[in-house]
Amino acid sequence: MKKIVILLIASISILLGGSDFKIVTFDEAVKLHKQKDVLFIDARPAKLFKLGTILGSININMKDKGMLTYKAKLGMLPSDKDTKIVSFCNGPKCMLSHKLAKNLKKDGYTNIVVYAGGAPEWKKKKAPSMGLLRECKKTAATYVPEAKNKVVVNGVTLYKGADEGMIDQRWFSKKLNDGEVPKGVVLVDVRKVKDYKEGHYKGAINVPYDSDKATLDFSKLPKNKTIVFYCYTGMMSVGSFQAVQENKMDTESVFYVDANVECENGKCKAEANEDL
Repeated sequence: MKKIVILLIASISILLGGSDFKIVTFDEAVKLHKQKDVLFIDARPAKLFKLGTILGSININMKDKGMLTYKAKLGMLPSDKDTKIVSFCNGPKCMLSHKLAKNLKKDGYTNIVVYAGGAPEWKKKKAPSMGLLRECKKTAATYVPEAKNKVVVNGVTLYKGADEGMIDQRWFSKKLNDGEVPKGVVLVDVRKVKDYKEGHYKGAINVPYDSDKATLDFSKLPKNKTIVFYCYTGMMSVGSFQAVQENKMDTESVFYVDANVECENGKCKAEANEDL
């Protein structure tokens, strides 16, 4: 029994990114948030930070290639290296919070914890938040993509999203969940192998995105096919598309879906992220 408990703790530690830092729960994060001398840092890209984040937090984009944002903002952080810092990102599967914590530790900060639930849990619990004001759009019961965004790629009809390479996430997320992905589209799951094995969309192939090197194995991508990348939060999918761009590959038939994807018991469900 003791051995089972040890293995369980080890498994949880691995899932949450190792045991280098204390992982705090939502309730613990709320208590820390009420203290005036605690700094919350959102490690997600600026786009997600602007959409909504923990009230009073600052943003250091740890997905930025070469950690340019981190280096630029390091001098703005507290001079007291014992300041309590709470690092967070897009939930337990997001490792940007751990990457931030490790770099802060390397630069001398000694009192860092990771809030694993991050922005999604904070929002779900309706805790104090902030974000850019956006005009509310009327939404019909059944979403209909705009005709002007319609494109035909390799004989496949798709709808483009708000940013370069993005597929209309609301339209495509429904297609994913209903098992109606357009014929001719190859789904590329860019999560880690173990996550892919735990559950993935039918027909999807696995080409893991290396977050540290900001690349993936291009040799495994199908040739002359319409590709759509997906991951847990949309961030690795964006990174995969950018990696294809930087490798000077043709991106005309390469897309990514900006959505949160949760897989449980072999089944996956996509929830589209909001446009900024």
